[in-house]
Amino acid sequence: QYDVNCTEESMQHRIELIGDRLARPAQQADETTPPHKVLTAQFLAACADGGLEAKIARSLVSKWLIDKVGHPSLWSANEWRALNSISDAIVSRRANRVEYWLLMSLKEAQGRKSAIKRWSAELRTLLHTS
Repeated sequence: QYDVNCTEESMQHRIELIGDRLARPAQQADETTPPHKVLTAQFLAACADGGLEAKIARSLVSKWLIDKVGHPSLWSANEWRALNSISDAIVSRRANRVEYWLLMSLKEAQGRKSAIKRWSAELRTLLHTS
C-alpha cells in the first residue's frame, strides 16, 4: 500500500510496480504446483477480473468451481482451498487496479497543479512588467 507522505518510495516507482504486477502473465503450472494454485491460474486465465466488484467475487468463484468440478458437497480440500485462493487473488488484483487508477489520477492532478502554478507565476510576472 502506498503512503503519499512516505518519501522512501516515489509515486512513479509505485505506479510502475503495480503496472508491472497487473501486466505480468501468470506463472505456468508444473507437477510441483499445488492443485488449488492450478485452479487459481485456470480461473484467472478464463475469467476477466477488470471491473469486477469485489463483493461478488466469492459467488463468481463458487459458480465457476461448481461448473468445473461439481457440487460443493463433492469438493476435496483442494477445491475449498482454491475457493479461498481465487477469491483472495481477485480481491488483491482489484485492490491493485484501484490503487493504480488512484495514483495515476493523483499524478495527473499533481502535474496540472504544478503547471497551473507555473502559468500563474508567469502571468503575474507579465502583468506586473507591462
